[in-house]
Amino acid sequence: MKLTISDIARKAGVSKTTVSRVLNHRPDVDEETRKKILKIIEEFNYSPSYTAKSLSTGKRNLIGLIVPSLSSFFSLEIIRGVAEGISDTQYELVLYTTGLSKYNEQIYSRAIRNDLVDGIIVVLPRDPKESYLRSIHEIPIIAVDYSGIDIQYPRITATNAFGAYEGTKYLINLGHKRIGFITGLMDLGCSQDRLQGFIDAMDEADFVIDKSLIGSGSFTRASGELLAKEWLSQKEKPTAIFASNDEMALGVMDVAESLGIAIPSELSVLGFDDINEARMRRPALTTIKQPLFEMGNQAANGIVSLLDGHTIQSQVLETQLVIRESCAPPNFLPNYTLR
Repeated sequence: MKLTISDIARKAGVSKTTVSRVLNHRPDVDEETRKKILKIIEEFNYSPSYTAKSLSTGKRNLIGLIVPSLSSFFSLEIIRGVAEGISDTQYELVLYTTGLSKYNEQIYSRAIRNDLVDGIIVVLPRDPKESYLRSIHEIPIIAVDYSGIDIQYPRITATNAFGAYEGTKYLINLGHKRIGFITGLMDLGCSQDRLQGFIDAMDEADFVIDKSLIGSGSFTRASGELLAKEWLSQKEKPTAIFASNDEMALGVMDVAESLGIAIPSELSVLGFDDINEARMRRPALTTIKQPLFEMGNQAANGIVSLLDGHTIQSQVLETQLVIRESCAPPNFLPNYTLR
C-alpha cells in the first residue's frame, strides 16, 4: 500500500501540516522533527502525489522553460542557470523547445493557459505584432534575452546594443573600415539591438555603411557560411566580418579557411555569445561574451519570487569583449611586431 501524508504524520507523531511543511522545504520546522520525517520518507520511499497536491493547493509546483533548442550552447547555458536557480526550491522544471518557430510557441501558450505549469520562463521569444505572450495573463512570466514588444513582463537581458557597439569599435580601432555585419533573426529584439550597436559605432566613426555588407542571418552556422561565400567571392572583400552570434562567426571561419583566406591576417572575424567552441577553435574566436548562465539563474530567481507573491524588476546584465586570436589590423603580418 502506498504511504500517505497521514501515514507519515502518524509514524512521526506529528500533524499532517508539519509533514507538508517538510515536503515543501519550509524553514519553520524543528530540525530534529524534520530529520525524523525525512527518515520515514526515505525508509518507505515516499513520493508525493502532485495530482492530489495540485487539487488541494491549486499549484503544480512546476515551472515551464521555453527555449529555442536543446542542442545549442546558448540554450544549454541558460537551462543550466535556471536549473541551478530552482534546485533548492519546491519547484521542478518542464522543458519546451520551439526551434524558433512561432507556431510551436503558440502551441505552448495554449498548454500554459491550460494550467500545466505555475510560471513560465521564455527564452528568445519571437516578436510578431500580435505576440502570443499578449494572450497569457493567468500566470507569472519572465522573458530572457528579449527587448521586443511593449508587454509588461519582467525581462532578463544583456547589453546587446552596447556589446555590438564595443565589438565594432574594437574592429574600427584596429583599422578596419569595410566591415560586414551578419544580423540574427530580425523579429528578435536582441538582433535589432545588435544591429543598432553596429550602426551607432560606424556612424560615430563617420564611416559610410555599405548596405550590401549587412546580411540577414538566422543564428545558424549555415547562414554565416552562406553570407561569407557571397562576400568573400567579391572583388572588394570586407576586411572584417562581425556576426551576431558565434555559430555564424564559426561558419564564416569555415568558409574563409576553405577559400585559403588566412584569419586574422587577411580577414578578421568577431562573434557574439562566447560559446565553448569559440575558445577551442584555432585561431580562437574573439567575441562578445553574453552572461548566459547568469541570465538563466536570475530568471529562475525572479520567477520563484513572482510565484511567492513578490514584484521584481527587469534586469540588464553586462556583456564583455573577449579578445582572442581571430582579429588583427588589416593586412596584418603574424611575425610583424606592432609598435
